[in-house]
Amino acid sequence: MIGNDIVDLQLAGIQSNWQRRGWLQKIFTLLEQKEIYNSSSPNLQVWKFWSMKEAAYKAHQRCFHHAPTFNPKKIECVSATSVCIEKYVYELATEFTKEYVYSIARSTGAYYYSEIFQAEINPREELKKLIRSSITKKDRLYFKKDINGIPNLYINGKCSKIPFSLTHHGDYSAYVMLS
Repeated sequence: MIGNDIVDLQLAGIQSNWQRRGWLQKIFTLLEQKEIYNSSSPNLQVWKFWSMKEAAYKAHQRCFHHAPTFNPKKIECVSATSVCIEKYVYELATEFTKEYVYSIARSTGAYYYSEIFQAEINPREELKKLIRSSITKKDRLYFKKDINGIPNLYINGKCSKIPFSLTHHGDYSAYVMLS
């Protein structure tokens, strides 16, 4: 399975004061809090862990068709490249720039393709273009969320079961798809 999350660091700095009393304790485990406090860049570490947790949550929810119940303390970043949820471990790839933190969670060893965009570009349309390159031009593509809010791609009215994930925050968006 696959999941992704992006955090626009400028917007996160405006929208959330992670340093306020009790915020870290509600979101992060004791080990994660320790790593944040000991980090040379605590702000970046907070948003890296947040992005990793969100990406793993999306992959887990898609894999097990769970109803949306995001409880970040039950999702643990056990290393820089892995997250554990309910005894399931997801591999993580995280990249960061001055502008954003982007994480991709996947089942162990799964190959993927991903792209990041500025806000004016629609990642759904870009994903459709990518998929359209491998099917006929007549095929009708659209996205529809299931009862748990998980988006699925439909081709000619049938759910395609293509594993993908979409994310956006502030000035950035991205998609990831298993290859």
